[in-house]
Amino acid sequence: MKVSRSLAITATTAALLLGPAVGANAASDPGVATGGKAPVTCTISAQAPYLSGSLIKGYGQTLCGADVAGLQIKVFVQKKMSGRWVNVGVPARGTYYDVYKVWGTGQVSFSHGIFRTKATGKVLFYGESTWRPIQAVSGPRSA
Repeated sequence: MKVSRSLAITATTAALLLGPAVGANAASDPGVATGGKAPVTCTISAQAPYLSGSLIKGYGQTLCGADVAGLQIKVFVQKKMSGRWVNVGVPARGTYYDVYKVWGTGQVSFSHGIFRTKATGKVLFYGESTWRPIQAVSGPRSA
């Protein structure tokens, strides 16, 4: 069973056009492109953790409709402890330039409990000087 939630952001080279997005699985309204350029949409997703040998792994990715100036990603495996989600194990991190897709797999040694994957990142659109944050969280899975 794969559970994936995503958040999309849309931007033109002139301005960021955000709609009334609420929550981790909401999508923004693409609006109308300015200057005759089509908007670029970036979506981040986090898949439910899975068992691989003696490790619990969580996969996350950011995918854009076209190249952007920069993408950052951090993928964490989180464990539910005392009613809250705590980052555990080794996260995947990276910053890449002039790309349309980045991905990573966080991992932790096997233990019993409830786990989820959290993917966070930032997008830098061409013509802008501000990185825009994005994030997604998978559904929980027991180990």
